Amino acid sequence: AHDKQIKRLKEFIKEDEKELKDLEQGKCQCVLTGKEAERVKEKIKIRNKELKILESMK
Repeated sequence: AHDKQIKRLKEFIKEDEKELKDLEQGKCQCVLTGKEAERVKEKIKIRNKELKILESMK
């Protein structure tokens, strides 16, 4: 079960990092880009933490 969760988390992180890159390159033309980038960074941090925990449980 952990393997499936780990794989899913890694995919989420990859998507988040792509989103972050898009935001930081200014592809999103909105005032909230900075805030949005912060939010995505936070999300990545949390998911990476979850990933570490899951991997250590194996």
